[in-house]
Amino acid sequence: MASVPRASLADLDIPPYLYKPLAEEDAVEGKFEINLVNILPGPKGAPLICEITTAQLLNTFDLIVGKPDYEALSYVWGTGGLSHEILRLRFEDRNRCMWIDQICINLADPLERGQQVSLMGVIYWYAQRVIIDLGEAAEQSDEAFDYAATLHDAASLESYYYTKESQLF
Repeated sequence: MASVPRASLADLDIPPYLYKPLAEEDAVEGKFEINLVNILPGPKGAPLICEITTAQLLNTFDLIVGKPDYEALSYVWGTGGLSHEILRLRFEDRNRCMWIDQICINLADPLERGQQVSLMGVIYWYAQRVIIDLGEAAEQSDEAFDYAATLHDAASLESYYYTKESQLF
């Protein structure tokens, strides 16, 4: 098995990331900031290069013009430490803008962490897509997925009949 080449920041000629604290939520207008990670494209095995940007959202579920296009990653938190790899999330031919809590939240700042965690519902709501990693299978994983499939089928069936009834009137 070939090893993945490791590169240092000096090898890549990239300045180190300097953290910029997020603005506190504007309670009057309901605006808040989030960090987004832009995963730059590259071939498999190449060093992963990301850019961190700050975006502004509204703390409502109303649609807004000019909201950033991003995906969110939801996953099972481990036992601590930064151990998750994001290599599989990179596209080879285009950028991928994502909100990933361990990267986009300063977990060492209790104030920012608390504020961002309280806004996660809105953050996920605004995402174009939410990618979910449920972690390792457990004893009853198959039963849970079967139940989820049943719920999905029931919702699809209900939607089908609702649409058919709507066409009658």
